[in-house]
Amino acid sequence: MGYISSPLSGRRRVVKRGVDILGSTIGLIILSPIFLVVAILIKLNSPGPVMYRQMRIGKGKQPFRFLKFRSMYTHLSLGAGYGGKEAEQLYAQLIQSDQNVRKGILPKIANDPRVTRVGARLRKTSLDELPSLRSVLIGDMSLI
Repeated sequence: MGYISSPLSGRRRVVKRGVDILGSTIGLIILSPIFLVVAILIKLNSPGPVMYRQMRIGKGKQPFRFLKFRSMYTHLSLGAGYGGKEAEQLYAQLIQSDQNVRKGILPKIANDPRVTRVGARLRKTSLDELPSLRSVLIGDMSLI
């Protein structure tokens, strides 16, 4: 028999939010030296902002600003304020190529030429996801 999830209510919701606040705060404090090192490495590796910002849809279908450490070259990144037509054309070529190892809604590009050397390491270790702790702290996301 499968597990059926249901929305948290009452005290459980308050406890969950408390765990999110405490966990993300502790994570941000403890990991702040890593944030600094990663930011420096990104800046040294390629020009552009340290963070990649994107609008995502969250709970209740509400949009929120999602932050990650930038792992791609800025001029080849998709999204508002990034690469533009050149990036869109390259992406279209990549998802139609043999480099696309996962077809469908969420394609995965093997040896993606848009990813920086530092970005490849960040992705491999999931360090590019650390700024998500900020989204947890402000309530846009939750720890799982």
